[in-house]
Amino acid sequence: MENNNELDNNSADIIVSNAKSFLGLLPGIGAALSEIISIAIPNQRMDRIVKYLYKLNDEMKVLTDEIKNNKEKINLIETGLKSAANSTFEEKCEWIANIVIHGIKDDIEITFADNIINIISQLNYEQIIILYYYIKYRIVTEEGRLFTKKFDDIFNFSKYLDTDREKYNIMRSKDKYNKTILVNLGLLRNDIEIKKLPSINIIARDGGNSMEKFQKQLYELNKNLYDYTNSERFAATALGKEVIKIMKINI
Repeated sequence: MENNNELDNNSADIIVSNAKSFLGLLPGIGAALSEIISIAIPNQRMDRIVKYLYKLNDEMKVLTDEIKNNKEKINLIETGLKSAANSTFEEKCEWIANIVIHGIKDDIEITFADNIINIISQLNYEQIIILYYYIKYRIVTEEGRLFTKKFDDIFNFSKYLDTDREKYNIMRSKDKYNKTILVNLGLLRNDIEIKKLPSINIIARDGGNSMEKFQKQLYELNKNLYDYTNSERFAATALGKEVIKIMKINI
């Protein structure tokens, strides 16, 4: 990932000034986008805006004529700008900009880029790290172990099981919540399959024999449902993989 943390005030002013000049060329929407930037400054969101605009700066210069005549691309820039301004951590601003760039350059459909920005806006840092892990290191490797060690507070909460049960329960609950969000957004899927139970016909005259078989099946079904609900096995979906790819995350 590029390191832009050392952008000084002069660089930030230049980027914002260039961006506003660029936005002034966009018919109809440019003034509104400039207003968003102006509003963000007193609210201490300029660092987020600068991250976003820094990534977009070169594309703005090269594709100005094409963008200013394309309402969908203008709207995509606006969507990305608002999302970047509201992001809770700086890296997301760069990732959002990468999505916008894909849309501007027609690498992906505008509507798809817009949808991905909407998805990313709903994810916190931990959820994105977890999704990245399942894409890169689903099979346990030494590289994967080093990754989880790097993000120890996200992955290795089991170390508190014997020493701090309360903290363990909190972190485990947070982990389940994060994965539930990823599953609900279609980025992860539960990797446990519920086995299909063989069908049985209950005949009244069979009496206890049929009921015994039925009770065993109910028990097996309940066990399968319990295992599925409490599963710790997940895999990234095709959408999840595409989202990480388009964001150009490199951690």
